[in-house]
Amino acid sequence: MRIQGLYVKMMCMLLYTFLFLLTGCSEDAASAGAENPNTIQDTEADTTYTRETGKITEGGVNELLHTVFFDFQVVSFDTPEYMMLGDDMYRLEDGYQFLVCELSLTNPQPEAMDIYLTDFLVCWGEAETERDYGYGSDTLGDSAYMPESFLLEAGEQVTYKLMFKVPVQERYLFLYDEFYADGFQGNQFRVVLKEE
Repeated sequence: MRIQGLYVKMMCMLLYTFLFLLTGCSEDAASAGAENPNTIQDTEADTTYTRETGKITEGGVNELLHTVFFDFQVVSFDTPEYMMLGDDMYRLEDGYQFLVCELSLTNPQPEAMDIYLTDFLVCWGEAETERDYGYGSDTLGDSAYMPESFLLEAGEQVTYKLMFKVPVQERYLFLYDEFYADGFQGNQFRVVLKEE
């Protein structure tokens, strides 16, 4: 009798587990997509698409990278010992150097978009977790450098410089992370900056 009761309890537990799993998996695709932050319903085009996340694309200098918003390439980079800023010549303390990147951006979208200097950063270090944002025209007073923010018109292509103060390293990564207006983080794009 005791074995029979144990058997019944085990069968009930198995049935409960099966029903729990079945219920959890029975959502139809439409209701699952509605709760998925990666899925976007475009009512104007009457389509649904999924946003990618977590993918890392790595390229080199002069390599064109295609993000979901714009295309970009680091045209060149330099690590000058001295920089002329305004009327003054500057040199950083020992162990640090300037890193100047020339960046080309193209907007292939049918509408204009806001671009921010803080969209781009450089990282370094053994684990490549140390990072910093660049300086632009608002700080440096030179229109060849990227403004803090600007409007990139549909079809427009611009080229700006960004200046970073970094510790002397053999390699840096120039980074751009896709961030959507709702805070969703898409893919990451990296350009390896290394002297040959």
